[in-house]
Amino acid sequence: PALALARLTARDLVVQPLTRVLLAVTAGLLFLSSLLPSFTLEDRGDLKFLLDVGLASTALCLAVLGLWPGATLLADELAQRTAMTVLAKPLSRRDYLLGRYLGILGSLAVSAVVLTALLLLCAWLAEGQVLTAPLEQWLDGFGADAPPASPAVRWDLAGGVLLGLAQAAALSALALACSTRLPPVATLAVCLGAYLLGHVSGSLPPGPVSWSLRLLLPDLELYDLSEAAA
Repeated sequence: PALALARLTARDLVVQPLTRVLLAVTAGLLFLSSLLPSFTLEDRGDLKFLLDVGLASTALCLAVLGLWPGATLLADELAQRTAMTVLAKPLSRRDYLLGRYLGILGSLAVSAVVLTALLLLCAWLAEGQVLTAPLEQWLDGFGADAPPASPAVRWDLAGGVLLGLAQAAALSALALACSTRLPPVATLAVCLGAYLLGHVSGSLPPGPVSWSLRLLLPDLELYDLSEAAA
């Protein structure tokens, strides 16, 4: 039952206007960043600008696509009484929430595939060919004397989008959990605060506040590979 509900949820979310609008806006930003100059004197600065904008915009798009349904889906179904109809069938509340969450993950996976293809296409447009580097280079970051990349597909870009997908999955789980007790506005406020604090917790100086934040929230900056991929 949970898998059937997950397929239905994923299908509904993929065709929602919000998903199509966000994907279209992100695609426009990617293509625009591949055409604009980077205003930098660094070597390969145009590609670095594209990757910075591209990975950041795809991660933000996936975060919104995970947060919004996680915060509003349950409240909308309770308001429309459709949740009561579903729960009246042989489906437990645990399976209901699991099915909805898996459906959100499915829609996020479809969006991540589309965004990865767009990012690779924009990198090809910006450079004339899509380049790659060994796995250890984009994990450790590129040094000044790093060897030039060899022509191939840049799977490091797919890795960056995959980390953005992991971040969106964590945020959607938090949003869905909060939506069982809080209204949508309060859920979005909690998740937005967790998103912002998760991105700054790793850069705070050592102290009780930073230690508490690191215990409660993941360091979301670990999901950012824009510097390493450039």
